[in-house]
Amino acid sequence: MAKVKVSITRFGSPEQSLSRAVRLIGGMADLDRPCLQVLIKPGIFDPNHSPYANLKVAKAVTSLFHATKDISFAESDNHLRTSMQALKGAGYDQISRVGLVNLSDNLTQVKKTRIKLLKDQKFSKILLKTDVLVDLPVMKTESSVGGISIGVKNLLGLIPDKVKTHLHCILSEVLVELLKMFKPDLTVVDATTAYLGSYPNHKPFNIGLIVAGRDVVAVDAVCCMMMGINPERVKHLALAARAGLGSINPNEIEVVGLKLDEVTPTFRAAESLFRQDKS
Repeated sequence: MAKVKVSITRFGSPEQSLSRAVRLIGGMADLDRPCLQVLIKPGIFDPNHSPYANLKVAKAVTSLFHATKDISFAESDNHLRTSMQALKGAGYDQISRVGLVNLSDNLTQVKKTRIKLLKDQKFSKILLKTDVLVDLPVMKTESSVGGISIGVKNLLGLIPDKVKTHLHCILSEVLVELLKMFKPDLTVVDATTAYLGSYPNHKPFNIGLIVAGRDVVAVDAVCCMMMGINPERVKHLALAARAGLGSINPNEIEVVGLKLDEVTPTFRAAESLFRQDKS
């Protein structure tokens, strides 16, 4: 069986960096075709405070699509801001030839098998009509979700409810159901800056990397390995792998571009500084 490819690359010239990251994982010709509708889901909890994908990375992601003309950034409302406040506050409205989509508008019921926890949940009609879903998280740790909050966790923002705290007690299981319904076609992790700690006290460290892959679970697993976290101990990743939704087994993942041993010292240094700042 062929291994799942996940690329780790340096972020220099934005468009060239993203193009190389995607080329290393086999390209995305199947995703960039005329008449396909592309939805890019960043993770913007509060546009007044990072972490969320920076404007250069977001713009470079849109530049991956040449044949496709229908490209939008999408976010849902939360208790702090509306989706439009989030997307405009992050500056994504400055990117040419893309639209902005409110995932809390124009809702409908989803009829999916194997869904129990979210069987009564409504979702945006635009999301249901999307041909290509691009997951655009940042690299960050978060103690409340097993140590990381990256690609799979970013899918929580597909739920249109302003308040999602009622889902936190079953968060891992909810994330797996979201993955069953809306599995990203491409995941690009903005690791130009890594955020250590937990919200709202994340501390930024300049890392200067991009992580990309077609399997969001494998991408998250590689991010775990980069940060010295065992992906088996991240509940939502372990559940997703057991459900056949992606791979977290290092023997099933081929890391291309930079190797893990080239980037892990950077995280060890950042973690050391983070611990010093906390003491």
